[in-house]
Amino acid sequence: MDGNTLRDPQDAIYFIGQVNNETMSGLIDQIRSRTPESGTLDVVFTSLGGYNSAANAFHSWLSRFRRKGNIRVVASADVASAGLTTFLAFERRTADPAAQFRFHLVAPEMMSDDPAVAVLLKETERKLIEFIVERTNLEPAVVRTLMKERHSLSGETLFQAGICNEEL
Repeated sequence: MDGNTLRDPQDAIYFIGQVNNETMSGLIDQIRSRTPESGTLDVVFTSLGGYNSAANAFHSWLSRFRRKGNIRVVASADVASAGLTTFLAFERRTADPAAQFRFHLVAPEMMSDDPAVAVLLKETERKLIEFIVERTNLEPAVVRTLMKERHSLSGETLFQAGICNEEL
């Protein structure tokens, strides 16, 4: 095998796709095995979402990872829904100038006539807003408006909002 075709351990990890238990588990395995003791590992990231429960599990794991400060996530294109939750799990966050971020309220297809489901969805939405507020410079009312109106954010706005906190 040609030595030039082997992957350099410092090459970025590319995550392009849906957030689910399998993809988050794979991302954890890659981060665990490739994050250096010193220096930075980039995770180039784009995702239109998936399961917020998988994104929350990833956040829980990453919050306890000893070398989390040596990882920088780089939004390369669209980041939305559970992808945004996953992106915000990282301590060091930046974006390509063309990247777009979209928030939304809990998916309407999950609504039900069952009052218990309505309570669960309202609590899920509250916790999601709380998480976004905790990880950004945004106020709860602004987050709710962004989610309701499905506004896109990009460029300098991502830094002003605290979604991105490191220059590319």
